[in-house]
This record gives sequence, structure tokens and C-alpha cells, in this order.
Amino acid sequence: MSSARNIAASQVREYVANLAADQFGRGTVGCVVLQDSDRWSAPLMLAAAADCDGVHVFVMKAHEVEEVASWVEHLPHSRRILVHYAMDLLQDVPDLDEMRRLRTEVGPALGITHLYVPVGTGPGWRAFLERGQADEPPINVVEVDLPPGVGARFGEGAKVVR
Repeated sequence: MSSARNIAASQVREYVANLAADQFGRGTVGCVVLQDSDRWSAPLMLAAAADCDGVHVFVMKAHEVEEVASWVEHLPHSRRILVHYAMDLLQDVPDLDEMRRLRTEVGPALGITHLYVPVGTGPGWRAFLERGQADEPPINVVEVDLPPGVGARFGEGAKVVR
């Protein structure tokens, strides 16, 4: 059982309320969940920042939040990117519970309209995210084709696959 499932509903509400202060307002708002700071970081953040009016980047490891935030300062469109520690709310390889949390709680609170993922990631939950409900707007999944040697740090390009 993932630790995200063990978080109390009150903790989730408090976390989401704190994040909601960092809204971008109207427009296209992207979301990137980083497993680690060197594997998918640059291509996903660059693709999201190029497409969106604002991007929320959730970093899985607390000790990497400052590192990612300092990298963001040097990216094009850096003012569009906010970096957050994901706590245990979202996992690096999300399961249905995390996707439900993203779709029903985090996404609506932050106005998230797009989730950026590497090509082939999460085909099982794509339909769940993209199918909206009356009080839960859809979150479009944007697959980013990662370049070879994706373990390299910032500076590599990526191809967005729609």
C-alpha cells in the first residue's frame, strides 16, 4: 500500500488549501510530477512551460525541491513555473488513488488542465483523467517524447506528442 493512501483527508485538504494560494488564474495550467531531479525534469518542464500559462511541478523527494527550483530560474518561461514538494500525495508512478487525488482535489484547486508525462506512461489512467465530471473538469494528458540519454540534466530538448 502506498503512503499516499494513508494520508488523512484533513491533511489533504490543508495541503491543497495551501497550494491553492499559488494559482495562476485562468488559462492553461500544466502539471509535472518529477520522480527525481535528473531523469525527466528538463524535457517535461520545458514542454509544459512552452505550452501553458502556468506550470505546477511536484517534486517527489524533499531534498531535491531547492535544486529543482534553482534550475527553474534558468529556464525559458521560468516565471510560469512553481515548484512544490509533493509530500506523499502524489507518487512517482501514480496509481489510481493518486490519479483520483490529482483529478478530484489537487487539479481543481490549482486549475490544472494538463498533465505532462513521458510517452507511454500511465495509459490505464489516461481515460480517467481526460473524462470530466460536472464538478471535476478533465485533465488532458500530454505525452512528451524524451530524448536519448534522458538521465542527463537540463539543456536537452524534447518532442511533444499529442
